[in-house]
Amino acid sequence: MKLLHDITLHLDDINDFFVASPSDPLSENASYISGVDRIINELKGTDLDTLVRTTIFLPVSKNTPEIESRLKKAIARYCKLHIARNENEIAALFKTGWKSLYTGGLCILGLLLVSPMLDHLKEAAQAHYFSNFLTDFITIGITLLSWISMWQPLEIFLYRWWPFQRENRIFETMTKMDIIIRSV
Repeated sequence: MKLLHDITLHLDDINDFFVASPSDPLSENASYISGVDRIINELKGTDLDTLVRTTIFLPVSKNTPEIESRLKKAIARYCKLHIARNENEIAALFKTGWKSLYTGGLCILGLLLVSPMLDHLKEAAQAHYFSNFLTDFITIGITLLSWISMWQPLEIFLYRWWPFQRENRIFETMTKMDIIIRSV
């Protein structure tokens, strides 16, 4: 059995659901965050496998019989557009990841080619302390450069796409949520 997560919104106008400008800033229901942003914010901290029910309270004069079905369709369009935007962001991010992986791979290849030369230099400079120190310093520097050159592609492919994917799951959850509109 799935758990139910209830969200309650008090709006002065249905337009306040998508736009963060209250129709009456002096109203006790005035919120300077849109209703959809409040839902997204609340869903960020929940298990997205739960069922979500959003109850919206509107003034009697603003509640019409078709508003619920129109709002569900508008939410579906909104979520679909944001999912498409996030998918494009992920694709662009992965494209950057592949480019930086290529650059990092070339950097590591170059550093690996230089590394044997340092070993020969180290063998030739066994008698001099300063030369040993210098070759050790360069060898450690090459190791660090290798890690640094691969840092961005690894970060992109392992972690940086997660927030976009998480947000897409939130939008998918929103398209499935129950919406109830009540008059106040």
